[in-house]
Amino acid sequence: MNKAKVKNFIEVASNVAVVIVAIVVLISFVRSYISPAPQVKLQGGLQKGTQFPQVMGVDFSKSQRTLLVALDPNCESCVESLPFFKSLADKLYSKSNDAKMVAVFQSSDEMAKRYVRENQLKADAVFGADFKALSLSAIPAIILIDNRGTIIDFWLGKPSNSIEEQIIKLL
Repeated sequence: MNKAKVKNFIEVASNVAVVIVAIVVLISFVRSYISPAPQVKLQGGLQKGTQFPQVMGVDFSKSQRTLLVALDPNCESCVESLPFFKSLADKLYSKSNDAKMVAVFQSSDEMAKRYVRENQLKADAVFGADFKALSLSAIPAIILIDNRGTIIDFWLGKPSNSIEEQIIKLL
């Protein structure tokens, strides 16, 4: 008889525990459906309409627009995009518009200087830039900046043909 009471007590206790767990799960689903937790959005990196960080040796106010190109001599996509960058520089400097191109390199060594010279890149070159401080998460990077230092537009990575056309139209 004692065993029957213990067995009955265990059955009742387990049934009550199952009901309590089911109620807790149901309440949590209802709460998440009725009042979802606010989503926190962290924004980092480049953003249109924001101020571009100051680059040593570059004065954005000296021209209406500055096309800043971040490169690395060891970057395969940068090397593959070089003909496009050279044609952009040619277009910029052949027109009488007030725009310039600046090639920015993270390295400050002779290899980057030789890269500009050997590839005949018609651009002001800046060496020793901190890509992380410039919010550059990928290279090559192309950033169009106005004379107040505000980002007009930007493109990260090797530009596709459609992006190349878009950049040319903007200039």
